[in-house]
Amino acid sequence: MFGGMHPTGQVGFVSQLYTGNISDRELTVRSGFLNMPHNKGAMWLVDKGFQIADLAQPLGVSVL
Repeated sequence: MFGGMHPTGQVGFVSQLYTGNISDRELTVRSGFLNMPHNKGAMWLVDKGFQIADLAQPLGVSVL
């Protein structure tokens, strides 16, 4: 499952459940999260090793 929260603490996104072995990157792509509208200049806070900066860059988003 992949999820995201707004700075206000509200849940902003929850993906469907994925079972088995799936990489963080593949989960991000399959979840549909990248197809949602994102504010240019926004920042995504992710776990260390979550290598998706190249997916966020075309959306105008930074990954920390």
